[in-house]
Amino acid sequence: MDIFELAKVDKEKVVNLDLKLTNAKDLKDFTKDDFDLVNKCAGMDLMSNSMLRTFSMLAAQKLKEAA
Repeated sequence: MDIFELAKVDKEKVVNLDLKLTNAKDLKDFTKDDFDLVNKCAGMDLMSNSMLRTFSMLAAQKLKEAA
């Protein structure tokens, strides 16, 4: 059993999330399911540093726009 099975997360969905993060320009590019997956993956330490950094930068950009 690997970490993805333990976390009850489809590894392919995590790979697709990584690709989506790589190409994202805004948080509007993400669905509710994507946000749920980010939360689950972050909690289970399944996101790479690059994925976390990109998501953090997109979130910061969104906060800046809202201010």
